[in-house]
Amino acid sequence: MNMPYFFAFLPILISFASLLVSFIHGSNKNKTGIIDNLSKELSSKRVTPYVVQVCVSRIHNSRPIQFSILKKLLNYNDALEIIQLFSYGRKVLDIFKFSEDGNRILVGYSQAYNTFTSRLMSMLVCLLSLLVCYSASVYFMIEIMFSLNQMNSMGSVGVEAGDVIFKSIGLIFFMLMTFGFSWQFVIIFGSGKRIKKIQKLIDGNYSRKNHSRNR
Repeated sequence: MNMPYFFAFLPILISFASLLVSFIHGSNKNKTGIIDNLSKELSSKRVTPYVVQVCVSRIHNSRPIQFSILKKLLNYNDALEIIQLFSYGRKVLDIFKFSEDGNRILVGYSQAYNTFTSRLMSMLVCLLSLLVCYSASVYFMIEIMFSLNQMNSMGSVGVEAGDVIFKSIGLIFFMLMTFGFSWQFVIIFGSGKRIKKIQKLIDGNYSRKNHSRNR
C-alpha cells in the first residue's frame, strides 16, 4: 500500500481502535459492579431469583439461565467455566439448553437446533452470509482505493472525500458482519464438542459431591 493510502486509512483505524478499547474498558468496569451486586444478592437471607439471573446474564452477555439450575451451578467448583462455555451458545443464537433429570443437570441442544439438519442449514446460512459480507468488504476496499487514486490525480478533494468516508463506513460495517457470521458458524460447528465438555465438567462436580457425601 502506498503511503498516501496508509495515511488516509489511519484516522479510521485509530477511531475504530479507540472505540473498541473504550467499549472493552467500560464493559469490564460495569461487570465489576455487577459481580459485586451478585455477591451481595447471594449472601442475603432471601435471594431474589430475578436479580441473580439478570446479573449472571449481564456478566456473560447471554440469555438468562433457569434459576433452579443456576443456583446449583453456582455451587460447583467449575461454575465459571461451565457458564462461560454455555453462554457462547446463548449470545446471538439460542443453541444450548439446560435440563434436569432428578438431581442431575443435563446440557443439550435447544428445540430449534435439536436436529443435525437444522444445525447444518444454520451453518450454510452463516457461510453464505459470510461470503456475501466478505465480497462486499472487498468491493468497498477496491472502491476506496479507486476514489483515493482519483483524489490524487484529479484533485477533487471535496467530492471524493465524502465518498471515501461513506465507503469506509460500509467497509467497517461489512467487516464486522463478516466477523459476526464467521463467529456464529464456528460456534455451531463446534457445538457438539462444547456440549460434551460442559457435561463432563457437570458430571465431575456431581461425582465429587456424591463422593464427599458417602465419606
